[in-house]
Amino acid sequence: MFGIGFWELVLIFVIALIIFGPEKLPKIATSLGKAYYEFRKTMESVKFDIEEEVKNLDEEIEKEANNMESELQNPEGSGENERGEESGAGGREEEG
Repeated sequence: MFGIGFWELVLIFVIALIIFGPEKLPKIATSLGKAYYEFRKTMESVKFDIEEEVKNLDEEIEKEANNMESELQNPEGSGENERGEESGAGGREEEG
């Protein structure tokens, strides 16, 4: 656990006991435990959100790749008319 052995933990506990006293030490330990729990809960939530976003992006990329592949295999529905002009402009340029 973090490269700290049993005797190092005992030394830390004794120093904390001397600094904070026996009355405040349980309250401090409880507060630290709650803070650690909240931190872990928040980190799990962030991790879950990131994994969901990555999953959604992967699905979206896969869908776009499939669409592009089908367009390459079936070029007649690619948005061009018989003369090779882009549809939507009507083949005319606007003057202005």
